[in-house]
Amino acid sequence: MEVAARCRPLCQRAGRTDRRLHPPRSALPRGAGDGPRPRRSRHQGSPRPAHGLPRRQQRAAVEPTDDDLEALRRAEPERFALPGTISFEHVFYNAERRGPDAARAEAERTLAALQSASPPDPNKLGDPFLLPKRFDALRADQAARTFGDAFTGALAAAPRDEWFGPVPSVYGLHLVRVSASTPPGLPPLDQIRDRLRTEWLARRERAAAAAYEADLRAKYEVVIQPDPTPAPAKPGAQDSKAETP
Repeated sequence: MEVAARCRPLCQRAGRTDRRLHPPRSALPRGAGDGPRPRRSRHQGSPRPAHGLPRRQQRAAVEPTDDDLEALRRAEPERFALPGTISFEHVFYNAERRGPDAARAEAERTLAALQSASPPDPNKLGDPFLLPKRFDALRADQAARTFGDAFTGALAAAPRDEWFGPVPSVYGLHLVRVSASTPPGLPPLDQIRDRLRTEWLARRERAAAAAYEADLRAKYEVVIQPDPTPAPAKPGAQDSKAETP
């Protein structure tokens, strides 16, 4: 019994029954192995949702149809809408290094050259810039976080394939040519199918867990028994009683 008693807490802490922790019956003292042997659960060690089946089996049992996904897409368009994108190239002028007036004057001279019949190579113009000089299909929200709202707003209203500016940003001044843009909106089902499926399954699991919990609450009554242990006496209470004549 002593060997089995030592092994049992280890197995309970490990959350499984391990043959290495339980010696064979022949190794135990006489009569120590007469009790029932613990059984290994088939799903022991893997997380189980509150409502029963493992997640892998539950997802395999029910998959959303296209109608389910389309209903979810239309019910919450703001959740699954994608921001607009913009493609552009730019020439940067460092207003902090040059000074605001000198940077603007140089940008305006360069703009006139870019708008001429024989424009220079824009990659050879402007001041050094850590970020790329060309962005393809940059999301509008990412452009706003990178360059600022004023810069992104100016590009949204800019003409296509024409150099314009100077446009201020959080870095300085830019001459910009926008080549393409797409407005924000709700994409078709096939484009966001994975996002819709993930959200649909997550909601189904939460609903099943809530239903399971509600069913358990309806079947059982929770009674909280009062603590029979008397409350400890407050410090000084005994002394005050002793001093009372």
